[in-house]
Amino acid sequence: MHTVTRTISAVPLAIAMSIGAGSATAQEDARLFFGRDDRVFVTPADMPWSAVGKLVFDSGSHCSGALVSQRVVLTAAHCFYRNMEGTAPLFEMPSGFRAGHHKEGASAEAEIVSFWIPPGYDADRRDGATMDNGRDYAFVLLDQPIGGEANYFDVHTVTEGELNLAAARGWDDINQAGYSGDYEDQLTAHMGCEITGYTDLNIIRHMCDIVPGDSGSPLFIERDGGYEIVAVNSAIYFGPRPYNIAVDSRAFAGDLERYINRYDPTR
Repeated sequence: MHTVTRTISAVPLAIAMSIGAGSATAQEDARLFFGRDDRVFVTPADMPWSAVGKLVFDSGSHCSGALVSQRVVLTAAHCFYRNMEGTAPLFEMPSGFRAGHHKEGASAEAEIVSFWIPPGYDADRRDGATMDNGRDYAFVLLDQPIGGEANYFDVHTVTEGELNLAAARGWDDINQAGYSGDYEDQLTAHMGCEITGYTDLNIIRHMCDIVPGDSGSPLFIERDGGYEIVAVNSAIYFGPRPYNIAVDSRAFAGDLERYINRYDPTR
């Protein structure tokens, strides 16, 4: 898949504040939201919203992420790199994670102990192929088991058959939630959004309404009374027919299971 992408990575506060609800033109809104902004505000007091959080950086940037065990957060790999004008992207370690972040409060929060990015991702980033190869995901290990307070998602490994059903609008409802750059202190969600296609590189195309700041946010389904992540948001494509890009769970489910078993086996 050869496309021109715009990343939705960590957003500096100055930029986040400059792209408020009324700042985009009607034409830009139509392209960004496929004609209409279907996001709604949700209060992250209970599942699934309490397990979505804000990954914060000392620079003032942020990404979104989701708890997938007591101490492990799933997010996007490109969140760890800030684009600097005229220079190579700068690596930046996140300083904390705020589950269920809402204005001045949070369901729970913790500091960062370590992280894991798929082998080969850095080379892909330098080659400009990070959004096309299914490696734009990362795991973050927290210093506290806050999943006991905020709860956490399971991960469902999607099959090709399920993705075909989803693209035909015949599968479970797809939901997305994250900390959009224009409302970074309030969780927004798009419920019942659409997967439009997928590739054999573990990439799905979707039409959930996302903006910068939503990188690393989960796409998830509700099943048997629980909530299961099926993909993690990666990029926005502004081609002739815009769509959004996410890495689906075929790419990361196995790596995540091994990571949790090693670092958070008491989940």
